[in-house]
Amino acid sequence: MKASVVLPLLLVATVCLGAEPPSTAPAKTPGSAEGLAVASLVYSARSLGHLRDPSAVAQTGRIRVLLQYAERLWPDSVQTNRQLMDLYEGLGDPSRAARAGRQYLLARPNDYAVGLRWIRLSQAGLDRAEQRIELLQAVAADERFAKEIRAAAAAELSGVYLAQSDKGKAQQACRQALGLDPYHVGALEAMAGFGGQAGAVELLRNALTLLRANPRSMQSAWTVARLLQQGGLYSESLDYYGHAYGISRARRPARKVMEPFLTDYFNAMLDAGLTAEACEQFEPLVKRYGWSLALRALMVEACRALKKDDAAKEHTDAMEEIYKPLSAPGARRSGEQAAELAWFYLAFKSQPKVALQWAQEAAGSAGNDPFVQRVLGAAELAAGKAEDGLARLMPLAAKDPHAALRLARYYLSTKEDDKARQILKKYDGKLRGGMGWRELAALAADNKMPLPPAPDVEALRGVLKQEPAHVLEMGLAPERFVTVNLTALRGELAVGEPVEITVELENTSTQPVPLGRWGLFDPVVFLSVSVNGQGKAELPNLVSVPLPAPKYLAPGEKVSQTARVDVGAAEQLLADRPLADLKLTVTAMVDPLQAGQEMFSSVPDLKVAPVTIRRKPLFDAAGGQLAARYALGYIVRDLRQGDPPTRLRAARQTAALLAHVRRVEMGNAQAVFPEVLTKPVLLSMTRAFLQADSPLVRAEMLAALHQVPLDRRIISLMGGRVEDDSPLVRLRLIELLAGQRTPGHEGLLDLYAKDSDELVREMALVLRKK
Repeated sequence: MKASVVLPLLLVATVCLGAEPPSTAPAKTPGSAEGLAVASLVYSARSLGHLRDPSAVAQTGRIRVLLQYAERLWPDSVQTNRQLMDLYEGLGDPSRAARAGRQYLLARPNDYAVGLRWIRLSQAGLDRAEQRIELLQAVAADERFAKEIRAAAAAELSGVYLAQSDKGKAQQACRQALGLDPYHVGALEAMAGFGGQAGAVELLRNALTLLRANPRSMQSAWTVARLLQQGGLYSESLDYYGHAYGISRARRPARKVMEPFLTDYFNAMLDAGLTAEACEQFEPLVKRYGWSLALRALMVEACRALKKDDAAKEHTDAMEEIYKPLSAPGARRSGEQAAELAWFYLAFKSQPKVALQWAQEAAGSAGNDPFVQRVLGAAELAAGKAEDGLARLMPLAAKDPHAALRLARYYLSTKEDDKARQILKKYDGKLRGGMGWRELAALAADNKMPLPPAPDVEALRGVLKQEPAHVLEMGLAPERFVTVNLTALRGELAVGEPVEITVELENTSTQPVPLGRWGLFDPVVFLSVSVNGQGKAELPNLVSVPLPAPKYLAPGEKVSQTARVDVGAAEQLLADRPLADLKLTVTAMVDPLQAGQEMFSSVPDLKVAPVTIRRKPLFDAAGGQLAARYALGYIVRDLRQGDPPTRLRAARQTAALLAHVRRVEMGNAQAVFPEVLTKPVLLSMTRAFLQADSPLVRAEMLAALHQVPLDRRIISLMGGRVEDDSPLVRLRLIELLAGQRTPGHEGLLDLYAKDSDELVREMALVLRKK
């Protein structure tokens, strides 16, 4: 490769992977001034993002600038980079999203979900295959990241090579992926494809491996079940059909998935001879999927076998009603649809002449289709055109059980038992289940004419016996393997203190637990909050908490994430009630899915105990005016003598009291000790915070005033901050005044559009746009 080509590729890898010298700057901590400022900015951005208010001014732009300022203060902040990745991806800027994702992963290299997103985002701007190869090779070799993330890059690399028709390198990349992650689904499927046409035993091994990779995969369990059913292991197949069905009841897949699955499951029960049980289990399901011709056809078969002729006729009549629009004169039909009509009138209505008419129509447009040939031959045979029917069915009989059945039945009716025996003897079709097979097997048994045995029964059974016992249990009952717990960082909080919840996922079993898209469930928890005290409020699905989980959670391993739930509407609700004794109850839903307007958990039996927090009032009203005076005194003391976190809390408490007084003025709240909680006193306290020696305190006071209905007297307090030395304070000031569209904010926007600080200018720009 030429040097002129190599250099750009190396630059791509450097930009995406971040090969940079170690920083010599002192490490920042959450309790440092920068850490507190970053926490405030990130919280403001997060709360603004949760605000479901279409009237919010420049919501996305403000979030972006707040996070960019946080990034400036602490480039390695995990929380900042996680939110920036989400933000930039949503804004259609994959390059910046990838950069933020990489910074995040350097701190949390096992977060598999973020790792997959980062790999995808890093490739988004690469047009040439050589660039993608260079990038993916670098990721796959980078030992800073979890093996499973590197495996995903190697599997992606295999796909690039395949697109170039380089099968050798594609296989090599797949082997690399499986060396890093033996259960990478994409690599497993690709390797199976490289091997060419696999036999039944190898197909079963592959399917069981995929099920071990994700025991909660309905599709993998279904595939195993079908392979066992087709191989003649009917009872064993029911274990896996039942497993898949149990998963479907929790995950609620679409009807287009459920109908063919239920058809296969019904067939398997009939194959196993459980006709009465199948009829009982599937009768309510057939009512739910009443338009399904396949399910109704099986109900006809089952009811006839159980001598329930009236019930069978009911289902047959329903099928005829479903077919009516298709069979109406002038209706547009494909050849296959005409063949379906022919089969219905032949197999279910016993009207061979009508069936032959439909079959002949089908042959006119799809005569070479094997299904059409089978239907036409069977109709000809039943309608008395034996020579044509025999000639048409004979080439199909070795593989198609329906064709073999019709031929054997005809020869038995003409006393040509040897010919019938030969038809049965030559049947070598892989299909060992379904309606045609059952009738063929019954005919052979009734006439003591053996069918060839299924060729791989014992080998399939041997493979199945090697499967670990825990796989199916893990898939159906994840709650026996993992727990999810909520913990409040503090059970009692003062006004202005953050409401923080830690979500912890723990593997309580002796087996590694797969998580994520190809695992038992996505490690994402939705938190809902209910607030009691001075009324009741419900805030469902308020906060999404993605856990920084690896792909496989090892036995005994825990992973946790702390999140604030006082965001969006909850922030406003708490700020509105500084004098109320509030009880907050936080509940959780693991891996939420949505069906219409309903939210539900994909693992409904994985229960999470709620956690309760008390948010104490700023003072006890039973203490009278003295208690109120003491509360104000404590706030002033905290401003003068407190450590940085205490001073920030005092600023938020002052804003909460000022908001209360303003709501009283506006007639939206009842006054409490108005002789003490007066507007002049609170304005004076607000001024003191805005004039504090620490820019961190001044900025926090401005941030807290977002919850206050501003008027001219409050706005006038901020005049001294217009030319504040701190760009953080100026940023907070313009966001507050222009964000609330206060009188005169246009002039401030003009001023700050020329500010010396780039991000202050950017905030002015985004607030000018709306």
